[in-house]
This record gives sequence, C-alpha cells and structure tokens, in this order.
Amino acid sequence: MSRLSKEVTIDGKKIEVFELTVKEIKKLWKDLEHSSPETEQTPIFQNEQLMRDHWDNCIHGIKLEETENLAPSELKLIYDDFVEVNAIFFDLALKLEGGNPLLASLRELVVTELMLRYASLFQGATEKETSGVTDTPSS
Repeated sequence: MSRLSKEVTIDGKKIEVFELTVKEIKKLWKDLEHSSPETEQTPIFQNEQLMRDHWDNCIHGIKLEETENLAPSELKLIYDDFVEVNAIFFDLALKLEGGNPLLASLRELVVTELMLRYASLFQGATEKETSGVTDTPSS
C-alpha cells in the first residue's frame, strides 16, 4: 500500500506532497511535546529546526530553503496539498482526542500554528503590494 500524494508544478518544477506515515506523525507529535523553552512559544512552521526535521518526509522536489523564493500563492499550493493528503490523519486526531485534554491542546496548537503560518504568507504579499502606497493624494 502506498501513501497518498499530490503533485503540483511550480515554475516548471515538479513538487510531490506525501501523506505522513504513522511513524512520521509519532515523531512530529513527540517533537511538539518536547519543545525547548526557547522554542515552545515559536509557531511550528516558523520554527526552522522543526521544519527541517520534518519537511523532507512529506515534501519532495523542493528544499525548505527554496520556499523563500516562492510567491505566497505558490507556497499555498503546497500547503493546500499537504492538508488534503493528510486529511485522514487530521480527522482521526479529532476523533481520538475525545476528552483527553493533552490531545485537545496539541490539536489546538497544531491548528493555530498552521493558521499563523498560512496568514503570514499573505501578510508578506500584502506588505509588498502596498509598499510605497499612501492614503493621501500626492500634491
């Protein structure tokens, strides 16, 4: 059995996004639970080490460092594919969570961090689009 995957082409480059395996999910959860004091307040997808440790497990065809040269809309394509191929994991995590406060807080952390990262993509784009624009007309 093979894991789910999606392929997207960005700037002529074929990028494949894979479903995380159970082993990869366990490692990700373990890394999230054992964050150091200096990184526990850092959003997951802004934590370079955490991203480096897990990126290659599910994103092939582009290195993490190369994503800095992508437009936010291009990075969103990769993000959307990641969410889609890992939808079963997210669904199961919600079902298994039940009344377990630890799992609930971990889910909230992951969702919050994903949303912060997603929002930060558009913040950079908005800043670029509006740089040099003022609210008052020129004289």
